[in-house]
Amino acid sequence: MELRVGAYDSVRAHAGEASALLIQTGDTLGAIGPSHMVAAVNRMTGRDSDAALLYERTLARYRSLSDGAGVAGELMNLGYVRLHEGRRADARWLFRDAVGRFAVLHDEVSQEFMVAAFAAVAADAGDASRAAKLYGAARKLFAASGVTLDPDDQYELDRYSAKARKQLGDAAYARALAQGEALSLVDALRLAQTI
Repeated sequence: MELRVGAYDSVRAHAGEASALLIQTGDTLGAIGPSHMVAAVNRMTGRDSDAALLYERTLARYRSLSDGAGVAGELMNLGYVRLHEGRRADARWLFRDAVGRFAVLHDEVSQEFMVAAFAAVAADAGDASRAAKLYGAARKLFAASGVTLDPDDQYELDRYSAKARKQLGDAAYARALAQGEALSLVDALRLAQTI
């Protein structure tokens, strides 16, 4: 709830304390959630190096538990941090790894999140038309799946879609969004893989 209302310092304090207590009790799995929350707040507030450290820790925990979905999710989150840091090639590699893992798991909803992630890479690279098409596809796919974005996911969508909109202008951006809305998940992923 604190994350949804933007009480970021409270999220850091409460989730950080919860994670530490869970680690003390030996609940490695339980500690992942609160650590992830602190990392998300750090990512949303410009503390990318702190976010990266936490995501790397939670990624290692998911790997030690052989949790494929958890690994893929944290690869995506770490990819956004790398994009913030100007490390686009690293972000692209992490996103490609994540989408491949989600495909193996047949996790279509998570693959929809990856469409938005590749849109962010395109926007960051100045490929605003492709970014807008992917955002159009992601928007339609999220709506069809009944997805409500978490604040950190909404933050990334807003940040990079605004960049693409600024590059294209409102009218061209709206046209590209509409073109993207016509894409299936398979077609959107195919377009994403060309980035």
